[in-house]
Amino acid sequence: MARTITLATITLRKFEDCTSHVNLIGGGYKQNWAAKKENVQKIKDQASEENKKIYYESEVPEAEIAVPDMKNFVKIEPLLENIDETPEMDSRLRHLVPPQVRMMQDELKNILQSMI
Repeated sequence: MARTITLATITLRKFEDCTSHVNLIGGGYKQNWAAKKENVQKIKDQASEENKKIYYESEVPEAEIAVPDMKNFVKIEPLLENIDETPEMDSRLRHLVPPQVRMMQDELKNILQSMI
């Protein structure tokens, strides 16, 4: 539980660092961000209360907290292998794009490749 408290503290500090940027963006993004920040604050408060009543652990220093491995959050796929593949949705949505547009798309692709 002490690790959770420390992680929540670090996360809240990161939220505070981003406040000025989020205020510039505003709108729905700001509301969503505020909800996430509030959720982290609730988790921290709940963890602190449980630690006081149940676990009695001392807080873990930030230096002992390892940085999370990004492989646990993102499915890493090789970009170069997937970039030339035809998407799955292409066959299902093919009838929505007129043939003339597809021809123009191929022409544009050839022009761009010749520029490179």
